Amino acid sequence: MLRRTSLLAKHYRKSIPGYSTQSRSFFGIGDVLGAIGNPKETLSQITEAKNELEKVKNELVEMGEKVRLPPVRTFVRQPNYFSRKLEEDRVRAMLDSDATFTVFFGAASTGKTCLIRHVLTDNTKYIVLPIDLRISAFTDPATFYMSLSTHLEAFFNDVSESVDGFEELGHRLGLGFKHARIDVERRGVPPSSTDISRLMELFQNALLNYWNYDPSLTEEERKKLDNQSTLPEPKQRVTCGSPNKLNRKIPVLYIDEAHRLPQLLDTEHSGTLKIILDGLTVLTKQERLLHTIFCTSDSMFMSTLVDYNVLTHTQVLHVTDPSKDSIRSYLKDHLLLQINQSHLHPHIIENFDNIYSILGGKYIHWKDYLLGDWLHDGLSLTQSKVATHAKISVESHLYPSSGLSTPPNTLALLHEIAKATDDNPLDIFDARRRFGQEVVDALLCNKILEVRWGNVISRSNFLENAHMNPKLDGRSDISENKPAINPLKPASSVMGWAIKEVLKKHELQ
Repeated sequence: MLRRTSLLAKHYRKSIPGYSTQSRSFFGIGDVLGAIGNPKETLSQITEAKNELEKVKNELVEMGEKVRLPPVRTFVRQPNYFSRKLEEDRVRAMLDSDATFTVFFGAASTGKTCLIRHVLTDNTKYIVLPIDLRISAFTDPATFYMSLSTHLEAFFNDVSESVDGFEELGHRLGLGFKHARIDVERRGVPPSSTDISRLMELFQNALLNYWNYDPSLTEEERKKLDNQSTLPEPKQRVTCGSPNKLNRKIPVLYIDEAHRLPQLLDTEHSGTLKIILDGLTVLTKQERLLHTIFCTSDSMFMSTLVDYNVLTHTQVLHVTDPSKDSIRSYLKDHLLLQINQSHLHPHIIENFDNIYSILGGKYIHWKDYLLGDWLHDGLSLTQSKVATHAKISVESHLYPSSGLSTPPNTLALLHEIAKATDDNPLDIFDARRRFGQEVVDALLCNKILEVRWGNVISRSNFLENAHMNPKLDGRSDISENKPAINPLKPASSVMGWAIKEVLKKHELQ
């Protein structure tokens, strides 16, 4: 009945004159009339929409360009690296032991960075989080948080790519740092020291996950482990007695030019630096989750370690120049090959001792002088750039710019430095007592002097020093009551030469 009624109604509508089966709609007519009535606003809206579309288009293009840019790994072995076997073996022995917080001291251009980088770039053993503070991207806690968070995300992405079986876990841990950073950005308040503390906790959690993870577990076993309220004790840690059954790479945090940390985070943010150093101490010495390596050319960084109560938890090693034999090999096997005028080679070899007495054992000084100052500019050794710069540094310290005066006792201290020998060194604390802390620290800050803190690893192997105690293979007697010395030395061989030259000039006046 209803169907019949519907058909009758439809037939009736079609019988009406002018009826069309196509329905008409006036939807949007108001917008059309508004656009016609106010063309200025319409054009403005069209322009704005066009700009927005152009902006989106540019962002998509930039995103595509970023995707096409291949990631470049900057932490690689230096080209033309000249081997230093003794020092390399010492660094490897340190990395193969229990987790350590190690601080490497050494004057500028001694090759610390190249040496440590050469060892750490062994991709089969270590996975490294490198931070070079010479090109740091932070000046306060807020920017430090963003920079460190980005570094940690990249580190665990590297775990995902380079550690077999850890692809999924590494990616997941990297996302944790990314989303933590996004949450802080959305909060609209600059990151504080509290956020950095939470970031260190997240880093600890991620490392615990790394050491606990077992790729051989089934998905069900892994879910059961993930559902636990707290993480169990890690099955493995960075210890010499713990077998690395899953071939995990040992995590290493490496900070180059570490003395810039207190400079970048000034006294106003000293609490932030305390959080960082304490956090690294816990992760390294207490939890044994990674090795931490600081590298610095500033002897005054020792004061930072003492002030923040970190020194007692660290191992301090000192890298000096390569030995004389190493320099001789470097000259014959490397530098002379780059001097095409073979008739000049005998003259260089004959004057090796004379050159070494001034330039000492810095590879870069030998290269700059022989291949630059002498070969191309024809300069004598005392006219070379490195010798001239060293004399300028000493003279400028003794005769500072207008308005400043030379600290008293400076000349007396330099005379003492010139007389000191390896057998009769001048200890820094004795020097401070005799000549004043201000005098000593000023010469250290200007990189005229350095302190040989800790164990020097750049000298001949102690096994060669069998005359010390032949029964102990050259080691000292444990019961020997011999005081430790932290000798004050010229920052380089050429600086020592410059000090003596300047003192001669003063004696003639």
